[in-house]
Amino acid sequence: MATKFKLNDCVPCIAIHPGEIIKDELDAREMKQKELASFMGMPTSVLNDIIKGRRAITPEVAVLLQEILSIDASYWLSLQNQYDIDKANINTKIIERKRNIEIWKIISQYCSIKCFEKLNIIGTKISENIKTIYSIFGVTSVEELITLYSQEKEVSYFKKSERLKSEPINIFSWKHYVFYESSKIQCDTKFSNDNLNNLIDELNHLFVINKDTIDTTKKFYHDMELNLS
Repeated sequence: MATKFKLNDCVPCIAIHPGEIIKDELDAREMKQKELASFMGMPTSVLNDIIKGRRAITPEVAVLLQEILSIDASYWLSLQNQYDIDKANINTKIIERKRNIEIWKIISQYCSIKCFEKLNIIGTKISENIKTIYSIFGVTSVEELITLYSQEKEVSYFKKSERLKSEPINIFSWKHYVFYESSKIQCDTKFSNDNLNNLIDELNHLFVINKDTIDTTKKFYHDMELNLS
């Protein structure tokens, strides 16, 4: 199915001032700015400011252009209006991009971005990446992410060897990603707290071996379901 969008949703890369159209008309008619300014009864410097985009086309100027160039005044005013709208949209777009870049720089200090990139969880669009990170960590702002990290930073995580150095950011990221993915899994098996210690021991054993961990964990989970069914 084709994607539907409104023309108003499109934001141009640059805003085109109607003064550029005036310049094109003058070139096509081989008319000098000084000549047009004389017809309009205004200083050449003022007309030049309009052509350069430093001044707006007013209703009065639009009416004069209509009389001299035989192009409707409404057309000139429409061009000016669209230019003003485009300029405002571009400014808003730039502000949003700058804000997202700032947020992403902060997020990069608290999340394992490289890990998420390798797993193809995040792409190249920063705004979408921010939403994905918020979903994974269950937060709605970068401030909440920082608070969550600070709360968990001092938590003692499992390590298979004291000789190995753990990376809090990697552990923090992996932990929440696992929670995020597991929340999507439908599990009909009823869990009993009586099996909790056995479950922890078995999982720790699998993590110590650290070989085909994902597949062996899935197999263990499957076997556990069969035993409990």
